[in-house]
Amino acid sequence: MLLLAWPIFLFLLVVFRFRRRFNAEFDRQRQITWPAVPAFFAKDTLELEVTPVNEGAPYYSCLKYGYEFYTYGQKFVGRQLLPEQVGLTEAAGKKVLQQLNAQKSELQVRYDPAGPVRNFLVVGHSGLSWFKVCVFAFFGVVLPLFLLYSTLALLTDPAVWWDAVTFGENPGTQIN
Repeated sequence: MLLLAWPIFLFLLVVFRFRRRFNAEFDRQRQITWPAVPAFFAKDTLELEVTPVNEGAPYYSCLKYGYEFYTYGQKFVGRQLLPEQVGLTEAAGKKVLQQLNAQKSELQVRYDPAGPVRNFLVVGHSGLSWFKVCVFAFFGVVLPLFLLYSTLALLTDPAVWWDAVTFGENPGTQIN
């Protein structure tokens, strides 16, 4: 019975993880469609405020001194980087900092039209890459379907399941 529960457990785990990641990506994609305005900085050189979360864990990063932007005739301030740039390692933080300082005059702030207090600084390309699309498709569709099919095939006939796992090759037989 434990052998049958393992694929079901893996299927549920993959679906749960994919759903959480999909929701986070959905929010990120919605946020990068918010209106963009130029950012203004008080300091000549930008610095990241880096705070370690745990021992060996990614760092939480935001701008040390922040930025200003104007919309709806009002001034707003912020310090947050693009959502995926929040959990950075120390090396990635240095790379982002170089990118920030190199593109300082071109940086944009994206803000929520319903409440510009929610805003972030756009660093680099913020769209969904084809690699992420393929990973989401594999882990969100292909792998769960394969695990579900494997479970159903194993419940009905283990030989059918073995053929599905080995793509029809039987052990001990030679192909001429």
